[in-house]
Amino acid sequence: MKFGKYLKNNREEEWQEHYLDYKEMKKLLLELCDDKALQARGLHRSDRGTVFLRSLWQEFQKIEKFMSDREKSIGNKVKLLGNSPDAAQIMNTCKEVEGSLAFIQLNQDGMRKILKKYDKKATATIGFEYYRNMTAPHFQGKTALMTHYKVTLLNYYSSQFGDPNDISNQSDQSESVFSLALEEQ
Repeated sequence: MKFGKYLKNNREEEWQEHYLDYKEMKKLLLELCDDKALQARGLHRSDRGTVFLRSLWQEFQKIEKFMSDREKSIGNKVKLLGNSPDAAQIMNTCKEVEGSLAFIQLNQDGMRKILKKYDKKATATIGFEYYRNMTAPHFQGKTALMTHYKVTLLNYYSSQFGDPNDISNQSDQSESVFSLALEEQ
């Protein structure tokens, strides 16, 4: 499956406008690698790296803004849930974290793939350097923070309600505490 379709099929629809616009970036890349299209835009081959990376930077900033807002929101919820007796709220926040982790991973993969495609089409190595030095460390930091939130939430849950993976054998029921918490919603 092509990555553009994979991205479209695996993204959260409500966050659609916050994802990397892979299709547009790919379209721009193909246009920048076509000499006739470059001339029609009044550009030279030497301009394509600048134009492409400027557009990618705008996409990156869009993703960053959304993730910063999510980090603040989830961070505030994590602080408030420290002593919360509400198992469902803890697990809902954990689901938000998991959604954010998936968002980060899809965008990181998209950035890596479009930069790799740039290097291949433009016969350059700037995409690899850009990804390695700027994009990857940033996404790794976001992933680390969200993973920290998830671990913290699971620790809150475990300290108050037991291990989410434990099996409860009370009155002929054999459901995990985790699934019971999710049903409380």
